[in-house]
Amino acid sequence: MVEVRGAEVSTYCHSTEDCSKVIQAMKNILPEEFREKVSINKQIVHGYYGNPIEIYSIKLDNSVSDVFFKSILSRMSREDRALLALTLKLRYEASRGRLYVRLSKQDAYAGRVVLLESDDVIKTVFHLKTRVSLKELEDYIKSFDKG
Repeated sequence: MVEVRGAEVSTYCHSTEDCSKVIQAMKNILPEEFREKVSINKQIVHGYYGNPIEIYSIKLDNSVSDVFFKSILSRMSREDRALLALTLKLRYEASRGRLYVRLSKQDAYAGRVVLLESDDVIKTVFHLKTRVSLKELEDYIKSFDKG
């Protein structure tokens, strides 16, 4: 059984982006019932050339993180779930029980959950309650194709 005890969601907003759209993209990956209830933290840092970069983050606790994980998996395409399962060795840190998933910020703004390996992403980290094997996690992800 795969259970999630916490989750972190974070992304950057560069000076060339509309930060209200970046925030909306973050909210769009959450289950609808939690979108207006979450607290979004903001930190301002400066890039190499002194340009401001806003970092947004959300921390989810036990009560919503498991629902969030299931929502992410169920909203992904079958192909993305297959890719996630195939790349678990790169994404799952078993010793700490953490699963790292990068989602397309552009697709999230449009309401879609799409895996993406680039810089323009929403980073999600799922903290699993118990250590699970790669096989157990893979089987759990694949179970969303059956239902």
